[in-house]
Amino acid sequence: MRPCFLGCTKVAEYLLMNGVDPSGGAATGLNAFHWAANRGQVDAVRLLLRWNAPLGTRSMYGGNVLDTAVWSAINEPRPGQRE
Repeated sequence: MRPCFLGCTKVAEYLLMNGVDPSGGAATGLNAFHWAANRGQVDAVRLLLRWNAPLGTRSMYGGNVLDTAVWSAINEPRPGQRE
């Protein structure tokens, strides 16, 4: 779900309220939760947590959401990732 990548939480919430899967977007190899964590989009991460998006889903790299957040914080640091 691209809005999570971009941090557009109002758009993401609208989509979720209208039936979009909170773990959607996996066709890129990472789902919405992975992308939100990767980009340091804290509000999007919190939104996905409220919608019970699964934390354990593996990306194309074999990591779950926490793995993705840690890797990104070390290799592609952005504001918000430590939160």
